[in-house]
Amino acid sequence: MVEIIFVFVGGGLGSVCRYLIGRFTNVFVGTSTWWQTFFANALGCFLIGIFASLFAKNLLSENFRLLLMVGFCGGLTTFSTFSNDALFLLKTGNYPMFVCYFFATIFVGLGTIIVANKIMG
Repeated sequence: MVEIIFVFVGGGLGSVCRYLIGRFTNVFVGTSTWWQTFFANALGCFLIGIFASLFAKNLLSENFRLLLMVGFCGGLTTFSTFSNDALFLLKTGNYPMFVCYFFATIFVGLGTIIVANKIMG
């Protein structure tokens, strides 16, 4: 039961952060949701890379892994929204942006995890 509470709290905090990223992004790039999703996913990938490194070094307990990796990063990032945004770009015929968004999300996500792991040693 304690594990569920850690995931619940982390997920709520991550979801609120994702919402705030959306609000912040609107100020700079308008209301395009795919930018919001891109930034949230990139940040989430970077953070999960840091948290995974800390966990691997036994610097993060199992409960904090649940709170931060499963809950917070799970609430912050969203594959379903990424997929929906990509479909929207396809449906509207914006094929060049679809290709850029799709591959940039994958490569930036993987790249930020690699960078986070390098930083953490």
